[in-house]
Amino acid sequence: MKRLLSVLCSCCLCWLVAVAIAVTPADAAQDRVCVCHIPPGNPDNAHTICVGAPAARAHIRHGDTMGPCPVICGGEAGDTCASDQFCKKADGVCDEGAEGVCTDLPTPCPTNIAPVCGCDGVTYNNACEAHAAGVNVAAIGECAGGGTACGGAGGATCADDEFCKLETGACSADAEGVCTVIPGICHADFNPVCGCDGVTYSNECFAAAAGASVAASGVCAQGAACVVGGGTCAAGEFCRPAVGDCAASAAGHCTTIPGVCPLSNIPVCGCDGQTYANPCSAFSAGVGIAAQGECAPDQQACGGAAGTCGENEFCKRPQGECAADAEGVCQSIPVVCQASVAPVCGCDGVTYSNACVADGAGVTVDHEGECGEPEACDGATGVTCPETQFCKHPDGACGADVQGVCTDRPLTCEPIDSKVCACGGIGFPNACYANAVGLNVANTGVCTPSTACDGATGVTCTGGQFCKHADGACGADVEGVCTDRPLTCEPIDSPVCACGGIGFPNTCYANAVGLNLENTGTCGAPVACDGATGVSCSATQFCKHPDGACGTEVQGVCTDRPLTCEPIDDKVCACGGIGFPNACYANAVGFNIANTGACTP
Repeated sequence: MKRLLSVLCSCCLCWLVAVAIAVTPADAAQDRVCVCHIPPGNPDNAHTICVGAPAARAHIRHGDTMGPCPVICGGEAGDTCASDQFCKKADGVCDEGAEGVCTDLPTPCPTNIAPVCGCDGVTYNNACEAHAAGVNVAAIGECAGGGTACGGAGGATCADDEFCKLETGACSADAEGVCTVIPGICHADFNPVCGCDGVTYSNECFAAAAGASVAASGVCAQGAACVVGGGTCAAGEFCRPAVGDCAASAAGHCTTIPGVCPLSNIPVCGCDGQTYANPCSAFSAGVGIAAQGECAPDQQACGGAAGTCGENEFCKRPQGECAADAEGVCQSIPVVCQASVAPVCGCDGVTYSNACVADGAGVTVDHEGECGEPEACDGATGVTCPETQFCKHPDGACGADVQGVCTDRPLTCEPIDSKVCACGGIGFPNACYANAVGLNVANTGVCTPSTACDGATGVTCTGGQFCKHADGACGADVEGVCTDRPLTCEPIDSPVCACGGIGFPNTCYANAVGLNLENTGTCGAPVACDGATGVSCSATQFCKHPDGACGTEVQGVCTDRPLTCEPIDDKVCACGGIGFPNACYANAVGFNIANTGACTP
């Protein structure tokens, strides 16, 4: 019992999320609510049950908790967690034999850098990233010894999916650092940092994704004012003009020429007409940026009857244009590419780790994903894609009844502002961010107002939503609006009565399980029964009389039958001369109390 109560009390956040999923689609249709039932006298047999709405209140009152029971994992008798979960244990507990609670793998994670040491001996940027990898936290702070030392005089060279992360502010070419994994997906939070490459990134995660260490928080400071070609900047600096201003005497600011640049492929066109792998590469050459993307000053056509490209160039054709006579545009072959894994299939039938690597081989991309026939999914196929993929539908087709194609989830996304609304009504900066978490695009632009439901619409809301009605309108014949179920609720005491007569601490808790509001305050007065009323209570209730009043000619009040009772020895004699350990046990089977104490002969 202590183990279960400890889990229930320490996992408040897990409980709040569980509230949002307490009603399954099948149960919801029958107005049933799932609770974690803790049988009195046998607490180790706690289990999830789904009961009718009127009975849920009695369960909660007698010690049960809303939502499914936490699944205990690890230890001798622990269950094995689902593939999208991990066995979460208390911080500092790494023993394989220790017990934990099955918890969903978080995705995506925030961008803050608050290092923790995982139980696998790896340092993670924050606890969320450790948990996303299915790893518990051994200690706050970096692991003793950290990762592989790099940089400096004797530092090692990092792996393809790592970069040499320096201490904030240590940007010299001989500075030592630690090999750190390049993050795959970053939040679009705007917490700017200045990279050691002189580029301002929207947050520290995007700097790391570009393989750049952080020079300082905030945007990069501007140096002294200068004029391109004026010769006023100090040694080791160049006059950096504003992006797009490539005039011979353009105004700018003196900027330090970076000594080491990341191997990221974020092409820019320099003011000298050359394409550079990223802004840092242009700055290291003392060149300003004319535009984002590769240079295309002449847009020289190639392929078909248009001719061939020059040395160090290739004919870049639109994706999917693999015919020998297809036309394209001459572009520079990239020298370095980011070591991200976003497979593409080339027109030569070879799978490349990303589009840049295909460009480096001078090969046009046929389609995203590895070569081979893409697997159909959803619709009538019954196919579920692997965890690293999602079922990509045509834009606007959100239902699982639409056939799609298993497609790799992108591991990196450019911070481009091209808003989309994903299926489910969730907004993202662009389609890549939506696809990265396995969501298809409902429409381009911002999300439109919620869909009307119930009433005459015939519309049923999707899994993560419920049909929100005006307060007091409880029937399915009332039109409402599809609204997201809240995933977390504040424990504020502002009682409401939900449709079905179930009381909740506040509106949020009712909405989290898909229930609308019947009225504010506690649920209405109980119904009178027996006596002259002619009223019979429902199967989950009984007509409670004053103690000692046993006949049906006595008026009472319909009262929920308790579903659990404490094993307290406080004997009573129920109407009919049946003895019970206490009044709760008698009421649980629908009996009123004749007298306290044992029954007399």
